[in-house]
Amino acid sequence: MTYKVDSKDASDIAIIPQFYAGREVFITGATGLIGKLLVERLLSTCPDIRRLYLLVRMKRGESPETRLNNLRDCSVFEVLRKNNPDQLKKLSFIPGDIMKFDLGLTDKTIADLHNVRIS
Repeated sequence: MTYKVDSKDASDIAIIPQFYAGREVFITGATGLIGKLLVERLLSTCPDIRRLYLLVRMKRGESPETRLNNLRDCSVFEVLRKNNPDQLKKLSFIPGDIMKFDLGLTDKTIADLHNVRIS
């Protein structure tokens, strides 16, 4: 099956990278299946995205930092690691938990996220 993109569709696609250019994005659920795919697509198709802040909780004794490193090593990022590995440097973890009040974020972390325009 072949899918053909007409010029109107192609111009709509170009809007997405323009929208995210220079922006910082806060994402929950990034270590799950759909979250990994979202992160990979944003990094692959939006080269000028400034930073992705990922809310990551402690799980099974693994720290948020370890979980972020494991995420970077995930096979979904194989092409990105090969073609544009610097994009993976745009990932930052924010320790927290969606089940906690205020996502378990400290006042300092909330202040640090002040520049995030998309969450």
